[in-house]
Amino acid sequence: AKWTTRGMRVSDGRSRRRRRPRSSMILLLCLIVVAAALSIIALALYEGTASPPGTPVAAMAAERVAAEPVQWQVAPETAGEAGEDSDSREADDGEAGGYVMASFKQGKAMGDGLRLLHSQDALRWEALPPSGKPVLAWTEVEGASVFRDPSMVWDRGLFHLVFTAELCVHQVAGKWRCHPSDPDAAEGGGRRRSPRFGYARSRDLLSWTGVRLVEVPLPDACSLWAPELAALPEAEGGGFVLLFSATRHAGECPPTMAASTHEPYYMTTRDFEAWSPPLPLELPPEDAGRSVIDLFLLLGAAGAPHALFYKLEDNRCERRDYELGALLRGQNCTLAIRHATA
Repeated sequence: AKWTTRGMRVSDGRSRRRRRPRSSMILLLCLIVVAAALSIIALALYEGTASPPGTPVAAMAAERVAAEPVQWQVAPETAGEAGEDSDSREADDGEAGGYVMASFKQGKAMGDGLRLLHSQDALRWEALPPSGKPVLAWTEVEGASVFRDPSMVWDRGLFHLVFTAELCVHQVAGKWRCHPSDPDAAEGGGRRRSPRFGYARSRDLLSWTGVRLVEVPLPDACSLWAPELAALPEAEGGGFVLLFSATRHAGECPPTMAASTHEPYYMTTRDFEAWSPPLPLELPPEDAGRSVIDLFLLLGAAGAPHALFYKLEDNRCERRDYELGALLRGQNCTLAIRHATA
């Protein structure tokens, strides 16, 4: 598949941290009072313009985006036509309905397991189950080193789940470090196995069966990140497509993937048992050879273009170590996202 881009770049500008000037205690107190007054005024203005309860998410997003340098157009009618290709689905008659979000927590394990959130309006979210514990922990997946990047599709009564199961081939569990070859093989004669992603299926999102790792026959691969599932339209042959990013090195893998180029690939399946060989995903010429991760495919209606979103890794945000909860706006870096259609 060939893709053309409509580039989008979200930037925080060129903000710099400035040292606080020395001042007397009186001047400092005055500044605090002025800041408090401005905060009260800003809060009052915000409350006067905030969206009323029940405002659709798309409308609220459009209000926020309108003030940003990049102009977005929201088209909720067409965005919802993907049907089963989306990770969420409309409730049938008699069902409670709502939305489910699949997520994970970084934690000490760098990806602890499948955590679900449930909402009736996509604004207020609660843990599912209420305990907030993972419904599928990485320790329950034989051979896995982490559980990250969950992606699901719904098909004929089953949820199919895929996820990142290792940060690199032969990862040291719980650590961001990789063995250059199989640590269990004889010294000097070890070979690198194929990269793997995780798979499981469920009828209720809470009990998962068929949990296993799927090996991908990609020569010289050192990692496989963020597998993403999508159901292909019947008019285009049906089945499912799996997108992912991988790094490849003919020699030994680097100790981490920080300096590697992540290349996009895809595979297809009809039953989640037999998979096609992985093939390169051809990106637009301006992004050929660049490091990309976190691919997301949004299928259009019959006859309409499909949209592919992906993150460009070669940006300063990825090269910074910032504190948990810090805003990117104060970090002087640029986060680039691409939108391609085919």
